Amino acid sequence: MAYKLRFLFRLTLILAALSSAFSVAAVSEADKVKALFLFNFANFVEWPEQAFSSLDANLTMCLYGDAVFAPFLLALDQTLIGDRRLQVTHTKDLDLIKSGCHILFVDDDRYLDLPRFLSDLNYQYVLSMGEKDDFVERGGIVHIVRTSDHVEFDINISKAMENGLFISSDLLSLARKVRKYTQPDPPVPANSPSASDSSNSSDHEGGVRTPSTDTDTDTDTDTDTQDDVTP
Repeated sequence: MAYKLRFLFRLTLILAALSSAFSVAAVSEADKVKALFLFNFANFVEWPEQAFSSLDANLTMCLYGDAVFAPFLLALDQTLIGDRRLQVTHTKDLDLIKSGCHILFVDDDRYLDLPRFLSDLNYQYVLSMGEKDDFVERGGIVHIVRTSDHVEFDINISKAMENGLFISSDLLSLARKVRKYTQPDPPVPANSPSASDSSNSSDHEGGVRTPSTDTDTDTDTDTDTQDDVTP
């Protein structure tokens, strides 16, 4: 509980500081919180030593696509995360991040490029994040979800483990859903007999909990083909 409170407290402090430092009318409060999610993921995820070229190499965060919240994260460039500096890059040019990233946010306008990242060895240790509904089903790790009054997230824990990433149990406990997808789902023809069954993949959901102080927490009760994952 103490970790969760510090997590939420840090979100509040950073949001207040960045909101006063920038006047970005086009950025909604939800986008500001989304930026803070990305920053805090860097604090709650561990990468293996082989994910870095040297002991003092930076932890790289790439914002690929529009990412209107980018100014808030660019302001945190070179912030110390553990014993490494955070290096933030915002671009729409794939060549500028072809060497790889540790944290990769793929915005909706660049979603079709996602398969390139998933098949690129330079992105073997990447924590991929996006907002498309099928992001984790297609091999991404973190699906950021906007609801009417919250920004929440789902985690593909199987893909994270496959990528050699260790996600803190405190962060997992804040996830809306913790899913298990061992392979990205291939496209299913509309007339295929199995098309109706394709949605019943190995989707494992944990308890629904959001990074909010609200006491009215929505809990998913669909357990037909799903098992609980205890973070």
